[in-house]
Amino acid sequence: MLVVAFAACAGGPPAGAPMRGPNVAGSMLDASPAPQTPRGGGGAPAPNAATTAANAPAATQPPVDVEPPIAGGQQAEQTATGAPVDPVEDALQLAARLCSEEEHRGALLALDTTLAHADALSANDRALLMVARAGVLRDLGERHLAAVALRGVLAAHGPAALHPGLLMELAELDWLEGNRQGALAGLEQLEAVHAGDAWLVAHAADVQGLKRELSTAPRPVRLQLRDLLGNLRGAPEASERMRALELAVAPLNKGSTAGDEAVGRLRATVVAIAARDESPALRARALQLAEVDAEWSRDLCAAGLGDPSPLVRGIAATRAIELLRQAAAPLLLQALEREPDADTFRRLHEALAVIVPAAPRFVPGAATDAERRALLVAAWKRVVTVDAQPPAAQRRVDD
Repeated sequence: MLVVAFAACAGGPPAGAPMRGPNVAGSMLDASPAPQTPRGGGGAPAPNAATTAANAPAATQPPVDVEPPIAGGQQAEQTATGAPVDPVEDALQLAARLCSEEEHRGALLALDTTLAHADALSANDRALLMVARAGVLRDLGERHLAAVALRGVLAAHGPAALHPGLLMELAELDWLEGNRQGALAGLEQLEAVHAGDAWLVAHAADVQGLKRELSTAPRPVRLQLRDLLGNLRGAPEASERMRALELAVAPLNKGSTAGDEAVGRLRATVVAIAARDESPALRARALQLAEVDAEWSRDLCAAGLGDPSPLVRGIAATRAIELLRQAAAPLLLQALEREPDADTFRRLHEALAVIVPAAPRFVPGAATDAERRALLVAAWKRVVTVDAQPPAAQRRVDD
């Protein structure tokens, strides 16, 4: 699949990028300026307000390999090493890992499975899971449900018990969902309850900026990168997802250098999300936007040429010439031999003709007549040697 090639090229999402996991830490329920963190980590993270890779916040839950969350009532059990089993910690870490792998629906399932055993959870643990759930929902573009989840935590614990970053996030969600009055009331509550808090002092400009927008703008005027990615993952209309892709990629094309690894990896992750979209137009655009190292160019082109959509396969023919030049000929010939679509068959022929000097002539009907098609493919085989070189991923395994 095309997404597999993108994932390999990206090398995983960038460290600290907004899609790495649920926006949750134990300290989110602690209103103190220097909160304690009962479930690991340093101070409480701010809401995920990254607009470029340069200022993306650090991930709150590093991806690690864990077993699926254990059903409630088993907290007292121990692992084989004697360490106590903590199903809430397991669920949070599993959700973070799944989000880092762009498996947000699986992350949501992991959290909901543990939440289903509410009778075995403390109020604090349930709140942690609900905060994580809200983060995953926001990253899926389901901002209304994310706001509902956070509002439930607020109702259960009160504003003083919540980290101010959570109250700010709820205000952002309300505004994005058109609830101006709810957002304004949330900011007033934030400033009244957490006046003097170190987080609020550090983020005063963000709070004031949101207040100004709420007071003057008819609608939200700027989406954070996190919310653009949410639209890219979950917007119901392909046109909206396409717009989110273009808006998300645009700032990553400006002011960065080729050696900026964080920006490059973030851009690759954005494009990889589009590469797995059900819309051929988004997959084709992802292929056009992809920037890969030479090592992975062949894999990327091969994946595109094997896409189910003729639109994507046609774009892949163009990209193969751009990325591989003469080395693209074997891939294009293999694609030509199996291509069922007449227009794409001709496009593959034309791509080959660009890079092979002794190109056979395309005779009328060659794309639609089986006998003429076979003759043309045979003519190409006489001038192009098919390369049996394995893809880069397999080469690495063999080495």
